[in-house]
Amino acid sequence: MKHNAKHIALFLYFISSGLVVAHQDRDLSVIDGKIIGLPEEYTPASFDYEKLSLSIGDKQLIFPQVIFNMLKYDASEDQSDDPKWKLRSHTYKFSASWHYNNIDDNWPPNMFIKITSSKDSSIIWLMIDMDRLEITSADLHTKDFGIVPINLDSSAKVLK
Repeated sequence: MKHNAKHIALFLYFISSGLVVAHQDRDLSVIDGKIIGLPEEYTPASFDYEKLSLSIGDKQLIFPQVIFNMLKYDASEDQSDDPKWKLRSHTYKFSASWHYNNIDDNWPPNMFIKITSSKDSSIIWLMIDMDRLEITSADLHTKDFGIVPINLDSSAKVLK
């Protein structure tokens, strides 16, 4: 039994010391539109909240119209004199994963964007392949309907 306790203690030491590297998402910061916390090969990176575009290196991804529409509301709902569509207030949380400890060599480095609506508590989750700068998954999470996949069609554009 003493032998097993040593192995358990040693295993716990390696995990807590960081010698065993496991997959984990890393939180990113966005300061003045610049995304901070990515490895050098994915810099410079930025996000434009008004245009809903993400830039990594020399590529730019403009979010599909369906995402833009989900983030807007009709200002006339607020009894405003301006009937234009405006962006709702949302909270954005960025994270990324690029080290998978050889779990699956085919799994690309990904950025995750969680967009939470301040109006109705719905959440849009986006997963973006950072190598191809392409949205690979998009879901809407709501209280009433649960998780609903978002059909992105082909309206997302990557500019080089």
